[in-house]
Amino acid sequence: MFDPVGGALGLTDDEAKAKGSEFLFDELRARVKDGTVAFNFNLVLAEPADKLDSATLPLPAGRKKVTLGVLKVTSVSADGTGPCVTVNYNPMIMPKGCRGVSRSNARGPRRAVRRLAGVSAD
Repeated sequence: MFDPVGGALGLTDDEAKAKGSEFLFDELRARVKDGTVAFNFNLVLAEPADKLDSATLPLPAGRKKVTLGVLKVTSVSADGTGPCVTVNYNPMIMPKGCRGVSRSNARGPRRAVRRLAGVSAD
């Protein structure tokens, strides 16, 4: 999971409306220019009783986090023209040489991906 280095901030609906429809893009560009956009790449460790068969259920609060690195955003491409426009992340598309785990023994797609990565709560 990626967590903002400076912490997560929120706005009320009224605050967001007052800032306009493009404020997130404008703020991101300003922060990148200042060199202040960074995210901790954290791995949240499951415990034996945790349910791992649904990607829609987060692990319970209080689980140990291990920071694996920091992602720093150093540039922003123009809207709709950057190389990421056609990128689609799908964890079920396996690279050559990897074989997926069948749904019958995987207990869900997230578990199959974890097994391929060598991560298991078993």
